Amino acid sequence: MLFIAQGRRRRKPNAVLKKALQSSPRFTDAHLSAAEHIRVAEMYHYGRHEVVQDTARAMHHYREALAGGESRANMHVGILLYESSGPADECVACLLRAVGAGHHAALLHLGRVYEFGMIPRHHSDRLIAREIYRIASLSPDADVAREARTRGADIMASGASDEWVKGAAPLPPTVLTELRRVWNPEGTIPGPAQNEFRHRNAVHHRPRAPPRRRFNILAEQPVDIEAMVFQAPEMRIRNDSQNVHDSTVMAGTNAALRKLADKGYSTDGDTKATVVEMINASSLDSAGKENALRVLQSLGNDEHSRYGKSEQDALALVCARIEDPVNTENRAVLSDMLAQNLADNVVDGMIMCSSGKINRLTQTLQVLDADQTLVDIKPKWAVREEIADNASKVRDDVLGGLTDEERKGYDDDTDTTAAGRMRDALTQQCRKSYVEAGILSEEQLEAELSPFLTEF
Repeated sequence: MLFIAQGRRRRKPNAVLKKALQSSPRFTDAHLSAAEHIRVAEMYHYGRHEVVQDTARAMHHYREALAGGESRANMHVGILLYESSGPADECVACLLRAVGAGHHAALLHLGRVYEFGMIPRHHSDRLIAREIYRIASLSPDADVAREARTRGADIMASGASDEWVKGAAPLPPTVLTELRRVWNPEGTIPGPAQNEFRHRNAVHHRPRAPPRRRFNILAEQPVDIEAMVFQAPEMRIRNDSQNVHDSTVMAGTNAALRKLADKGYSTDGDTKATVVEMINASSLDSAGKENALRVLQSLGNDEHSRYGKSEQDALALVCARIEDPVNTENRAVLSDMLAQNLADNVVDGMIMCSSGKINRLTQTLQVLDADQTLVDIKPKWAVREEIADNASKVRDDVLGGLTDEERKGYDDDTDTTAAGRMRDALTQQCRKSYVEAGILSEEQLEAELSPFLTEF
């Protein structure tokens, strides 16, 4: 019998839990509370605690959690529908239900849907995404508000246009109207989070009218989750849940493609025959080779709105670099890496979106190329960790060169000279590493450096 305790001390070891889940995931449903169904569903959805990802089982447990009144499941259902390119209206409705129930993190996922679209069915709408992030920045949840401000700033700084695909439809345009029905953008939050918000801010208030019923009635309707996902056999492209839509990853990919183009490599001609040979000679198993060939055949000629290159252009540039004489010694490992990266674009039987394919193609050259500075792609969390490490090193270097009197002035905050040196040194390093490399804009760098500079 599988029993998942609520408390940390009573929880079964991960290995035992994994074995029980994989052997029979449903016969213990009667023993699980709604909150426990959420935990099991998240394991299957996100592959946590070494549990193998299984979308169908995740959906089953999300459905049980919703039936038990666990409103947070709406957010995860919305995420899964987004990743699976499911029905856009149902995806948006689920995320709005989660927001209406006080789960503010759903706002970030809702903004992501509109920022990147649900390719190939629905193109992005970054104007709506910016407004969603602006509303989310008013959340009393500090983490949500901070992330929303960062994402909104990224959209403004990138200046990227919407990602258009021939035949794609717009996402539901009424999302802002529905969002304002469940959450007043001035900060009054209907649902369970309202009293917590007022308590945090110590605001004396009179009883207020409940939220308008129109959306709440919608939120109380049963959700046929399996019909949303499993009755759409025409779905073939999956929105990438990894870091390919991260602003710094996209900037690094864009910079790498520009460098390759500047070297004069041609994008004309058909490189697929060469890549087929690379795939057949690779270390992939038969299933991996089949996936790689599927992705290869799916590469299109439509220009990507962010990169200014098509998927086939990216493949041609990468192949030309692999065939360059400078990579004679690395050619075998680069060819194998290209095959693996092509295969990695298939998840749960579905091919990733255009951004994911171009990013993974370009990442083939990272580290393995003869010029290790040619491709430098890193997600924002990695950039932040690097800045933190550099800040610590700069501080130690400056302090190591101070006299006893200067160190005392720094510790007492009576002399700001040392702190100024630290700020100048860190800013100069980061400008060279990120702005000149095309990873961050000046405005983005300023936002990332701000918390470190104030600590010197």
